[in-house]
Amino acid sequence: MLICPNQLSAQFGGGNPLTYDITFIRDDDYNSADQPYVSANLTLSVKIGTTEISKTYLPIHTPSNPGSTPQNYTFPVTVGTQPIRYAKVTFTQPSNLYSGYYPLPTTIGDHVMLSDPCLIDYDWQYGYGVGITCTGVNKYRITPTKFTCNLCIRPVQGCGSIAKNTTLQQQVSLAPNPTMGFSELHYTATEKETVSISVSDFNGKIITAYTIDLREGLNKLPIDLQSSLGGTYIVHWKSSNGSSGSLKMIKN
Repeated sequence: MLICPNQLSAQFGGGNPLTYDITFIRDDDYNSADQPYVSANLTLSVKIGTTEISKTYLPIHTPSNPGSTPQNYTFPVTVGTQPIRYAKVTFTQPSNLYSGYYPLPTTIGDHVMLSDPCLIDYDWQYGYGVGITCTGVNKYRITPTKFTCNLCIRPVQGCGSIAKNTTLQQQVSLAPNPTMGFSELHYTATEKETVSISVSDFNGKIITAYTIDLREGLNKLPIDLQSSLGGTYIVHWKSSNGSSGSLKMIKN
C-alpha cells in the first residue's frame, strides 16, 4: 500500500518554514459533445489545518488531451499527527454551485466523489459530480461529470445563500449509520465557526476527538472507528456559537 505522506515532498525554500506541495490536475473523461462533459470552470479549495488555498481549473475539451496544467498547493509541514486534508469545489457558470468539505484520500489509487445537493441547478435540472483520485505522492486527478435529472427536488434550506437562523444549526446527521467503521458527520454551518468533535463508548471513554474550523454551508466530518470494536458509540459536537448535541452511532 502506498501512502501520500506530507513529509515525502517537504522542501525548504528561501529561508521560509518547511513546506510541501500538493499537485492537482483536471482531466475530463468526455468529449465536448458528450452529455456528461463539463464546460464550466471549476474552483478547487483545499484546506489543511488552518490553511486554505483555492485555484481555478479551465475545462479540457477532449479526453485525448493530457489534462490541464498541474497546479501546486503549498502548505506548511505539520509536526506530529498530520491534519486531515479537506477539499470542496465551486462552479460559477452559469450559477453558483458548490459542495461541502470532503476528506481527501491519502492512499494512492483511492478515490472520493464530491456530490452534493448544492451542486445541482434546480431551475435547469442538472448537476455536477467531481471525482478526486490520489495518483501519486501528494498528487491528485480531478474528474468532473455533468448529469441531468428530470425531477431534482430543491433542499428545504436552499443553496447559494443560507439563512442565518438557529434551526439550521440542528441539521446534523451521521451517514452511514450503522457503519462498518468509517462514517461522516454532516454538519450545516450558517456561518464560519469552530466545532469540537468527540466520540465516546457507552461507558464514557473517549475514543477519538478533534477540533476543526468550518465554513458556511455543508461540511462532512470524518468519524473513524475502523480500529474499534463493534457496538454503540456517542458522537458529540460542540460549536463556538454555543450550540451542541450528540448522536448515537452503531458499528457492526
